[in-house]
Amino acid sequence: MKLFLRSALLLFGLLILYFLSLLIAEAIPNGWVEKNAELSFKTLTAEGEVPVLWITSGGISLDNFTDNTMIRLSVQSSSKQGFISSTLDKRGGRYWHGFIVVLKPLLIFFQYKQIRFLLAVILFLLTACSTYLLKKRTNVYVALAYLLSLICVHIYIVPFSLNFSSVFIIMILALIALCLWPLDKYKWLPTFFLIVGSLTNFFDFLTAPLVTLGFPLVVYYCLQISRGNGREEVKVGIFGLFKFTLSWSVGYALTWVTRWLLHWIIVGKGIWEDVGDTMLFRTMGNSDYVLNRVEMWKKNFNMLVSRESVFLALAIIICVIAVFLWHKRAYRGKTWLEGILKSGTIKDAALKSVVAKGEFLESDAPRGITLAGELPKGEIHKSESTTLASEMLDSGSETPKGEIQKDKTPKNGVLAKLPLLIIAVYPAVWVTVLASHSQIHSWFTYRIFSVSIFAMLVVFFSVLSYQSKDIRDKTTQQN
Repeated sequence: MKLFLRSALLLFGLLILYFLSLLIAEAIPNGWVEKNAELSFKTLTAEGEVPVLWITSGGISLDNFTDNTMIRLSVQSSSKQGFISSTLDKRGGRYWHGFIVVLKPLLIFFQYKQIRFLLAVILFLLTACSTYLLKKRTNVYVALAYLLSLICVHIYIVPFSLNFSSVFIIMILALIALCLWPLDKYKWLPTFFLIVGSLTNFFDFLTAPLVTLGFPLVVYYCLQISRGNGREEVKVGIFGLFKFTLSWSVGYALTWVTRWLLHWIIVGKGIWEDVGDTMLFRTMGNSDYVLNRVEMWKKNFNMLVSRESVFLALAIIICVIAVFLWHKRAYRGKTWLEGILKSGTIKDAALKSVVAKGEFLESDAPRGITLAGELPKGEIHKSESTTLASEMLDSGSETPKGEIQKDKTPKNGVLAKLPLLIIAVYPAVWVTVLASHSQIHSWFTYRIFSVSIFAMLVVFFSVLSYQSKDIRDKTTQQN
């Protein structure tokens, strides 16, 4: 109950902060931003509303039309006599337009091209940092799956569109926060997802909001399953999956409803009819935009499976083979414990002495190590069963060779993958509900399927690494 009240108070504080930050941004004199705004409009006009970068694929199109709208809303004057109401009434009042809080101050110093470059630098640094932390906290397979899923949806063009950038920046910051999150503070994660959902609604223009939920869920599960090896971790993962999904949804929905309430109370205009009509249009279409769900699925699929995606798929296959061969070669001729000793995971002198004497065999290694088949750096893996290594570390006593209990719940079974498979379905549910929106704007809504790619690649790499370990087992036994 305390956590619920704290979360509610925190969300209430965030909503107040949103409102005040918009008023402060609106108070910036337009004369400070007019010059850079005009230069930005010239760039946007020269490029066109939906320019395609480098390659003739709709999936690599920019949304200059919405970027133009974002800049115009940022420099649009609010009435001094109705300052608050005119601020809330911009473009109908359905969205928070939180981007104004960041974009208007940036326009004081930079024009559109320079803001693009700044976003590219920020996104590159954040992606590099998050990849490093994923490798450190989980393993190389999860980090590789993360990078490949971003590449498949053309992450490299995202910073060139203001409209696309916000959700990916929020998502990457959320991943960094998760990787740095203390293990004893996991009870705060519902609040964390509540905040992420709220921030997504504040900044986003309904581009690909689901990425701020799906990616953190996958990473959470990888972190959770790496802490243990039994059924309990899988149950906790499934329970957390639904709990955090609900938290994110509540944060996202309440933030949006609060925006409509503020408009209704302060502006006084009828907004509920507009909201209802828009909801019906986003889900069911209208006479001008007739919904065809088969066509909607085809359009989103074609954005993913384009000519460029074929080349990316080949690159993925090459990376997978390279990792598999590297993993196989790295452990050839070594025992399981020698491998993790070399990585610096175990620094116990007595344990090193046992390995040096050859008293620990590859066959003594626990079968299910982690989701992706490696030990997290800096800690010994402990499962519900008692392994030889954990007994030696805890008591310093020797255990007769071969008396190791195997975990009854293999990490690479269907049960262990169930939460990831559920997450992979999220984008399909999203586009099915918001079918009309996903059909009209398929050239950017398809990016939510990066969640499915990430989840499925983690599953695939977990199977691959487990098979790689089986190969190492057989090689050692033959030797």
